[in-house]
Amino acid sequence: MTYGENKVLVTAGKRATAPRARCDRVAAYLLLSPALALYIAFIGIPLAGIVVISLLQWNLISPPHYVGLANYRTLAHDSQLGQTLWNTLLFDIMTTALHVVIGLALAVAVTAIRSRAIRYWARTAIVTPFLMSAGVVALMWSYLMADSTGPLNYYLRRTGLHPPNWLASSTWSLPALVIIDMWATIGFAFIVYLVGLQAIPADLHEAAAIDGAGAWQRFRKITLPLLSPATFLVAAAGFIGAFEIFTWPLIDTNGGPGIASQTILLYIYREAFQNYQFGYSAVVSLVNVAILVSFVAVAGVLARRWVHYERV
Repeated sequence: MTYGENKVLVTAGKRATAPRARCDRVAAYLLLSPALALYIAFIGIPLAGIVVISLLQWNLISPPHYVGLANYRTLAHDSQLGQTLWNTLLFDIMTTALHVVIGLALAVAVTAIRSRAIRYWARTAIVTPFLMSAGVVALMWSYLMADSTGPLNYYLRRTGLHPPNWLASSTWSLPALVIIDMWATIGFAFIVYLVGLQAIPADLHEAAAIDGAGAWQRFRKITLPLLSPATFLVAAAGFIGAFEIFTWPLIDTNGGPGIASQTILLYIYREAFQNYQFGYSAVVSLVNVAILVSFVAVAGVLARRWVHYERV
């Protein structure tokens, strides 16, 4: 076959595949269109609405009027916002670290239980609080942590300790919220790690044991690296979820005393529905979105370095 005949066949092949490629692109866009429509409807349009509201002075009663960047200039002189962001970040760091450590420890401990009945009971007991309503959890812990009538302080005093007023102390109100969060949401981290442990092939541990590796070496060299996707998921979901905490600070501490346990979402709620500053609350909401988007971007970059999705 000559060069000219070859060229004609290649050109004909390209022409034949061009309509198919266009059909594939159209099919791909059609398949993506429901998700794209939902994204635009529930994320894109509301986010654009927040940007518009941030340029307005509006109390929801009188007509809004345009103030430009005045709300953004107010942001630079807001004395509460810095403390609120610090509270949220501190709460976030504590809960995320505890989710990773305690969630992994519980998953390893439950996996090591030989009795099927006890293992089933332990899994149910750990996961059940995660399925409860946040409002119910908040009311339950407000009773348990009450200073004079709460069972927690009652039994601590019986042992000779002098417990703090958990929910009304500027020192202990934020750690109290961390305790509530851990009890209510540790089930998610536990499930993720439990699934990750069950996905690790047993022959890897058997081979390492034959080579003389101890339990700690097998855990450090095999289990932890293969659990890196689970750890990334737990840490990322924990960080984002903790940054959006609202119900427990509202019901249990009301952000107090003062603003000692006020979180970013509680602050947005107060500015919008108590102070009727919807424009400024929209600006703070955009700050919240910017922080979360920055975290997701940084986490995505770091994940490429230490998250191993292939078994080695």
